[in-house]
Amino acid sequence: MNLLSRAAALGLLALSLAACSVSDASTTTAKTFDTICASEPAVYAAYVTVASIKGVSAKKLQTAAAAHAVVSGLCASPPADLAQGVAAAATAYATIMAARADAARQGA
Repeated sequence: MNLLSRAAALGLLALSLAACSVSDASTTTAKTFDTICASEPAVYAAYVTVASIKGVSAKKLQTAAAAHAVVSGLCASPPADLAQGVAAAATAYATIMAARADAARQGA
Protein backbone atom coordinates (compact mmCIF):
# COMPACT_ATOMS: atom_id res chain seq x y z
CA MET A 1 0.00 0.00 0.00
CA ASN A 2 2.84 2.35 0.63
CA LEU A 3 3.59 2.58 -3.08
CA LEU A 4 0.04 3.47 -4.10
CA SER A 5 -0.60 5.93 -1.28
CA ARG A 6 2.75 7.61 -1.84
CA ALA A 7 2.13 7.79 -5.58
CA ALA A 8 -1.28 9.35 -5.01
CA ALA A 9 0.06 11.82 -2.44
CA LEU A 10 3.03 12.74 -4.62
CA GLY A 11 0.83 13.11 -7.66
CA LEU A 12 -1.50 15.42 -5.81
CA LEU A 13 1.43 17.38 -4.41
CA ALA A 14 2.90 17.66 -7.89
CA LEU A 15 -0.44 18.94 -9.08
CA SER A 16 -0.41 21.67 -6.46
CA LEU A 17 3.20 22.65 -7.06
CA ALA A 18 2.92 22.56 -10.84
CA ALA A 19 -0.05 24.87 -10.73
CA CYS A 20 1.95 27.36 -8.67
CA SER A 21 4.88 27.47 -11.06
CA VAL A 22 3.18 28.90 -14.14
CA SER A 23 1.02 31.88 -14.92
CA ASP A 24 -1.88 29.83 -16.28
CA ALA A 25 -2.69 27.66 -13.28
CA SER A 26 -6.00 26.45 -14.72
CA THR A 27 -4.37 24.94 -17.78
CA THR A 28 -1.56 23.38 -15.78
CA THR A 29 -3.99 21.99 -13.21
CA ALA A 30 -6.13 20.43 -15.93
CA LYS A 31 -3.10 18.92 -17.70
CA THR A 32 -1.72 17.54 -14.45
CA PHE A 33 -5.07 16.00 -13.57
CA ASP A 34 -5.29 14.51 -17.04
CA THR A 35 -1.87 12.91 -16.57
CA ILE A 36 -2.67 11.55 -13.10
CA CYS A 37 -6.11 10.34 -14.11
CA ALA A 38 -4.78 8.62 -17.22
CA SER A 39 -2.12 6.67 -15.31
CA GLU A 40 -3.73 5.96 -11.93
CA PRO A 41 -6.07 3.13 -13.00
CA ALA A 42 -3.14 1.17 -14.47
CA VAL A 43 -0.99 1.83 -11.39
CA TYR A 44 -3.79 0.63 -9.12
CA ALA A 45 -4.46 -2.47 -11.23
CA ALA A 46 -0.76 -3.34 -11.26
CA TYR A 47 -0.52 -2.89 -7.49
CA VAL A 48 -3.55 -5.12 -6.86
CA THR A 49 -2.19 -7.80 -9.20
CA VAL A 50 1.27 -7.86 -7.63
CA ALA A 51 -0.07 -7.52 -4.07
CA SER A 52 -2.49 -10.41 -4.60
CA ILE A 53 0.26 -12.64 -5.98
CA LYS A 54 2.50 -11.79 -3.04
CA GLY A 55 -0.28 -12.48 -0.52
CA VAL A 56 -0.73 -8.96 0.82
CA SER A 57 -3.40 -8.77 3.52
CA ALA A 58 -7.00 -7.89 2.74
CA LYS A 59 -6.68 -4.77 4.91
CA LYS A 60 -3.82 -3.44 2.77
CA LEU A 61 -5.84 -4.14 -0.34
CA GLN A 62 -8.75 -2.25 1.22
CA THR A 63 -6.43 0.67 1.94
CA ALA A 64 -5.29 0.63 -1.69
CA ALA A 65 -8.93 0.59 -2.76
CA ALA A 66 -9.58 3.63 -0.55
CA ALA A 67 -6.69 5.51 -2.17
CA HIS A 68 -7.95 4.48 -5.61
CA ALA A 69 -11.45 5.72 -4.72
CA VAL A 70 -10.06 9.09 -3.61
CA VAL A 71 -8.11 9.58 -6.83
CA SER A 72 -11.02 8.31 -8.94
CA GLY A 73 -13.31 10.80 -7.23
CA LEU A 74 -10.92 13.64 -7.95
CA CYS A 75 -10.65 12.52 -11.56
CA ALA A 76 -14.42 12.37 -11.94
CA SER A 77 -14.79 15.89 -10.59
CA PRO A 78 -11.49 17.77 -10.90
CA PRO A 79 -11.01 21.07 -9.06
CA ALA A 80 -11.80 24.15 -11.10
CA ASP A 81 -8.88 26.23 -9.87
CA LEU A 82 -5.71 26.18 -7.80
CA ALA A 83 -7.45 26.93 -4.49
CA GLN A 84 -9.85 24.04 -4.99
CA GLY A 85 -6.94 21.86 -6.12
CA VAL A 86 -4.98 22.51 -2.94
CA ALA A 87 -8.05 21.84 -0.81
CA ALA A 88 -8.79 18.64 -2.74
CA ALA A 89 -5.18 17.50 -2.41
CA ALA A 90 -5.26 18.09 1.36
CA THR A 91 -8.55 16.23 1.71
CA ALA A 92 -7.31 13.34 -0.44
CA TYR A 93 -4.09 13.07 1.56
CA ALA A 94 -6.01 13.06 4.85
CA THR A 95 -8.39 10.36 3.57
CA ILE A 96 -5.53 8.14 2.41
CA MET A 97 -3.63 8.58 5.69
CA ALA A 98 -6.79 7.77 7.67
CA ALA A 99 -7.24 4.57 5.65
CA ARG A 100 -3.61 3.63 6.32
CA ALA A 101 -4.02 4.30 10.05
CA ASP A 102 -7.18 2.21 10.15
CA ALA A 103 -5.39 -0.68 8.43
CA ALA A 104 -2.48 -0.37 10.89
CA ARG A 105 -4.88 -0.47 13.86
CA GLN A 106 -6.42 -3.63 12.45
CA GLY A 107 -3.04 -5.26 12.13
CA ALA A 108 -2.65 -5.09 8.36
